[in-house]
Amino acid sequence: MAHFKFSPQILARLGEELISSFEQSIIELVKNAYDADATECAITLNNTRQVGGSIEISDNGVGMNADEIENRWFLIGKSQKNVNNRTPKYDRIPAGSKGLGRLAALRQGARVYLASRPENELGTEYYFEIDWYALDNSDSVDTVEFKIEQRSTNKGQGTDITIGNLHTILSDREVKKLARELILLSDPFGDPTGFTPTLIAPEFAELEERVSSAYFDAADYHLHASLDPNGKAEFSLRNPSGQILVAADAEAIAKKYSKSRYPNMRVEFDFWAFVFERESFSTRRVTIEEVKKWLDTMGNVSLYHRGLRVRPYGDPEDDWLEINKLRGRTPMTRPATSTSIGKIVVEDPEEMLLPKTDRLGFVDNEAFTQLKTFATDALRWMADYREKEAAKLTELKRTVKKRQLSQNVEIARENLTQAIRESVPVSVRPVVQDAYQKLEVAVEQEYEAIREDIQLYRSLATVGTTSATFAHESGKRVTLLDKATSRIETQGKRAFPDQYERILAIPVESLRKALAAIKNFVKFPVHLLKRGKRRSEEINIHNVIEESVTLFKPFLEVGSGITVEIQKNCQSSNIFGSVALLESILTNLLTNAGNAFFNTRGARLSNRKIIIRTENIGNRIAIRVMDNALGIKGVDVEDIWLPGITTNPDGTGLGLTIARDCAEDLGGEITAIANGELGGAEFIVLLPVIDYTRLGGENNGHSNPSATEL
Repeated sequence: MAHFKFSPQILARLGEELISSFEQSIIELVKNAYDADATECAITLNNTRQVGGSIEISDNGVGMNADEIENRWFLIGKSQKNVNNRTPKYDRIPAGSKGLGRLAALRQGARVYLASRPENELGTEYYFEIDWYALDNSDSVDTVEFKIEQRSTNKGQGTDITIGNLHTILSDREVKKLARELILLSDPFGDPTGFTPTLIAPEFAELEERVSSAYFDAADYHLHASLDPNGKAEFSLRNPSGQILVAADAEAIAKKYSKSRYPNMRVEFDFWAFVFERESFSTRRVTIEEVKKWLDTMGNVSLYHRGLRVRPYGDPEDDWLEINKLRGRTPMTRPATSTSIGKIVVEDPEEMLLPKTDRLGFVDNEAFTQLKTFATDALRWMADYREKEAAKLTELKRTVKKRQLSQNVEIARENLTQAIRESVPVSVRPVVQDAYQKLEVAVEQEYEAIREDIQLYRSLATVGTTSATFAHESGKRVTLLDKATSRIETQGKRAFPDQYERILAIPVESLRKALAAIKNFVKFPVHLLKRGKRRSEEINIHNVIEESVTLFKPFLEVGSGITVEIQKNCQSSNIFGSVALLESILTNLLTNAGNAFFNTRGARLSNRKIIIRTENIGNRIAIRVMDNALGIKGVDVEDIWLPGITTNPDGTGLGLTIARDCAEDLGGEITAIANGELGGAEFIVLLPVIDYTRLGGENNGHSNPSATEL
């Protein structure tokens, strides 16, 4: 009778290749202790700073007899553990799976010694030894027998595993990583699981002391989110005093996140966010430095499955909930993994979450994806609240500041009038008073000009927001027209099979092109008015240029035969500012170039071209927007920036004014050439580049070029 045999190299591949990291392999043995209903598990490192050292893993679990060792411990690839069969003493759901995990740890050394004392056979110990050298040199694994022996002992129940003759040296970094994993393994967040793994090493004691500090009550925000077995969610947010700031029930959450689907499992998510401001910490019993040091060890969101932490979720380098990525969009209202700490606790008795074979994380199935959606929705809900509160505070400060400024002006006027009356000689007082009155008139004229600008921009903002409001409804009408066009095409071909191409083909195609342009126009206001674009941050000008050109293409290239070419000639292409400001410049310049072809008598009808070229000039970026139309005619170049000045009878005369103001807000400038490189108008936008080599403020001899240097 034949049966399968396999080479000893298979064991090496199963153990060493499936789980490659040292700390994870040891954690797998610790999980076995948890499944054995142990309350304690100690890991001792002996002479591990040199080759040939050893590691001891000892627990006080239920232990194993000879039969259990032979039929359970030595059985690889099939586990006796079942989620429906909880552990007898502490009712734990087993964390182990296929019995593969321990192979990785056992293969760390040349020899393994195991001794186990079953709880129902006190005074008896079963032990055996594995010589990996002998096993590796055998023809087949099944030809090597291990003798399980029995002896008397006065030790209590539990299992001891010694991995001897280690193949490698354990570095300080590996020991520290193991210490962190052991501390975080069994939920150190104040909810004891009755299981305490420890590492007998100075690194562990240091980290344990840091973790035990537990500065949760110093957090500025505590988010709690929960799921019931039916996938119904509840969110709440508390302040440092424990008072609820805002809460949302299942109905409100389902309405707000109608497209989200959550798993049908019980989940508890706690998240603490810190705002490191000296003023707020001055009233607390802990310093910012202490909390930061604690978060260096504990920061990020860990996932606990059946009582034990699952790697890599919560590792320092693992941003599995995209906390840092989302913070980049709204840094003022979202924390980073380095300024927050959290845990997600899942029992998962239905085994909806499937561990990967290498024991690092879960398979990205529907349940795991929905679990992440639940967590990210909760974080987004918290960020939305904080953003609203920040907006209210900003508005309040603005109102108070505005009122205070008005009061300051009145006080200054009264003080100046009194000073003139009391301190200026009578003989010259009329001259001073006359000068003061002229100053008042000049200031009032300046204020009036500013008020007019504000009214102008508010009117433009109203146009934009109104357009954005109706854009969605307009999009629905465009969809109906698109469907009607398709129906005309289908029915026309059916009714006039021989004459369709001659009668309807060209009109239908023209209608489709017009619809494509209208569709893109509908996107314009929503695209330009996105809230996140008004945030000041580091931006790449090429990304913004490409997005703007993509938005204009249906109008320029498809509708009017204008080719738009982007020429990227700058090495440093990042500036600091808002996308909205740069988009406003590009949008107005592209609109201006388009109008030069559309609304100018005598403009070319073919080979129409717009070029956007970028280049570095000193420590600035130059963005050149040029066309091959007729250039700037009928108005002085110096006057085109004035509001209301335009050569287009249907224009507002505001586009270039806005472009100039936006360039100045970005710390730059904009100039124009009546007839540039291509023969038409050419605009040069100069913006300061982010120079990463001079963040300390040194100028290195470079000066910002003015437009005249071009």
